[in-house]
Amino acid sequence: MFKADDGKYKLTDLYRRWAKEEGLDLPQIIGTDLGLNSKSKHFKINSQKFLVSELLKYYKVPCIKNFLLDDDLTIATMQAERYFDNYKGEIVIRGNRGAGGFETFFPDKKSQLKMMISTLHHHPKGRISALVSPRVKPGEEISVFVLNGKIEMSICKEYNDATKTNNLSTGSSARPVYDGQLIEKLQKIVDNVMEIIPFVFARFDFLLDGEYKVLELSVPNYKSFALQNAECEHLGKILFLKAYKLAFNELSR
Repeated sequence: MFKADDGKYKLTDLYRRWAKEEGLDLPQIIGTDLGLNSKSKHFKINSQKFLVSELLKYYKVPCIKNFLLDDDLTIATMQAERYFDNYKGEIVIRGNRGAGGFETFFPDKKSQLKMMISTLHHHPKGRISALVSPRVKPGEEISVFVLNGKIEMSICKEYNDATKTNNLSTGSSARPVYDGQLIEKLQKIVDNVMEIIPFVFARFDFLLDGEYKVLELSVPNYKSFALQNAECEHLGKILFLKAYKLAFNELSR
């Protein structure tokens, strides 16, 4: 039964509730991917946004460009200032790792750059290298959840003017996507990426920048979407049951 997000729920809590409802057993320790990516050494690079974007660029997969800034704060700031000028201020400062939009900054002026980069370098969970990316025109962001090579669930995350992001964890909302032509188009990109970075259960984020481009590849966390309302939870549960069946079959071999 649907339960609103109280800020304490994790996706794995939803997994356990859904499993209980269906009379299924789960291991004591589970992750958002139900361990399905554990055999893929390559999938671990998803936590390195710069490396992923470089691989995708090399293999000519449409993606949002990321430029890695120097580890030295002074040099990194100078580099960021040059990008700020080159892109007429339309840039984003991002962490090379991190999720949920909490390591993403949108500078309005050059004087903000040093503090943004310093914030990443002095992150409470450990130093984060800084990236700079061109800022794509604000709009909707599409996330697709891929299981065993096939897009099983697609959602559209709306742009939030207050946070300047599409992240559900910072206040945006999302709706299911049922557009077959769009899903087919994104599936072709997913197929290309899977040849480069093998995985079993993951999430792709896409931005529309003339064409749909990969923003990032990450673990398939859809807690915030599933806890929006009963329809979203129903779709999330269906995805979980498919992933559970695949994980169970994998573990029983």
